[in-house]
Formats: sequence, structure tokens, C-alpha cells
Amino acid sequence: MKASAKQFMNSAAWRAWLTAGAPIIALVLLVFVLAVGLLVGLARQQDREIVASTQRLVSSTLDARRGGLAGLALDYANWDDAYAAITLDWDAEWLANNYYSSVADGVIVARDGLRRYTWLADGATDEPDEAVRAAIEAAWSVGGFEGLATAPSAAETSAHTVAVAGDRLALIAVVPVAVEDDAGRIANAPAGAADYLIAVQVLDLSEISELGRLLGLQGLSFTPASSSAPETGVVLPILASDGHAVGWFAWRHERPGSAG
Repeated sequence: MKASAKQFMNSAAWRAWLTAGAPIIALVLLVFVLAVGLLVGLARQQDREIVASTQRLVSSTLDARRGGLAGLALDYANWDDAYAAITLDWDAEWLANNYYSSVADGVIVARDGLRRYTWLADGATDEPDEAVRAAIEAAWSVGGFEGLATAPSAAETSAHTVAVAGDRLALIAVVPVAVEDDAGRIANAPAGAADYLIAVQVLDLSEISELGRLLGLQGLSFTPASSSAPETGVVLPILASDGHAVGWFAWRHERPGSAG
């Protein structure tokens, strides 16, 4: 048996196989390795694209909600009757009858950083005083805040940002209280402190979970900046208007490319 094997190793057939067959096998192995490498690269690229696309999805959804809240605040603040009842002659009864909402969780009127009126929906927050303070501080830190009252158009008088209320994320919109006519609004803009309306929407655990379900994201959660950033999953920093992170959204990284 050993002799036969030795004879074959010395035969012309073996030499022909080494000359033609071995390179073919090596080429097949090389193609296989390259194919596997290509598949792995494509899988990882797909995973990275999923991360980027889901981050854009969450970010744009938050922007849309903040924009909608800013539109609501604009409707409440850019109003002749509101200006008369707040700035010209304070009317607490008028505010109680008009400044509440079925959409926002809170409606606040503040001047010079101090609250003048507050309405909060039932269960909007477990810590109402902290939530109101956070909302006012966040509103006063909005970029270009001082120029809102004299913006060229009413739409440009609204701004939005985010803050933390307890361990929950608060969406915040701020608009100066003014008359509806742009020329009158700019002419009446006070040299000193103005009244501002602040609309607040607080996203609690159940609302964030529902948001995750609607967006098709598993385990969507919010972690405030007072805690450590999540170490697993896809993480998205949530930035206030001045650029600092108030916390992070995180959700399960499905890794569809790698799984496939």
C-alpha cells in the first residue's frame, strides 16, 4: 500500500495534478474566502446603515413632535386676547379659561425667568415644581431667545428644545406673548422683560415604549444625562438647543445583516 502511494507520488499523473489541479483548488479556496469576506463586509455595512437610519428616524420623529409643540405654543401666544389678558392687564380668570390643552402636558406663562401662570395635565409629571423649573430654564437657554419677540415673522418667534423632568424627557416650546399683527408685535416688543408662553410635553416610560412600537424599534428607552450612557444597543444623544446632551435614547440593535 505504501509502495503504491509512493509510486503515485512519483508518477506523471501526480505531477500533472500538481501542475493543473492544485492551482485550481487554491483559486477555488481563494474565491471562497473572498466571497465570505465580501458577505461579512456587506453584513456589517448593512448593520451600520440600520444604525444610521434608525437614528435618523428617531431624531426626525422628535423634531416633528417638537415642531408640532412649537406650532401649538404659537397659536396660544400670538393672540390679541392673550396679549391683552397677560401683558396689558393681567386677567387670571381669562388664563384659567383659555390656557389649557388636550395635547400638551403643560402650559406655562413666565416673565424674566419667573412663572406667572401654570397649567399641568393630570399625571403629566410626579414632580410638577421641578418640571416647571426645568421648562423655564430650558426656555430661557434657547439659542437666540432674546430676539424671538422682534423676529420678522410670527413663525420665527417660536423655538423648541428639550429638558429632563425627573427621569423623563420633556419637549419644550417657547413663544413670546404678542399681538397677531407682525408690525404691531415688533412695535410693542418691550425693551425689558416680555411675557413668554412655554408649552411642555413629557414623554414617560409608556409613551416612549409606544413610540418604539410605532417606529418598529425594540426596547426603546430614555436615560437622563445624570446617569451613565447606555453601553449596549443603538444609542442616540438627545441634545438641547444649546448643543448639550440632556440624555440618550437607546434601543435594541437588531443587526439584520449579521443575522442574515
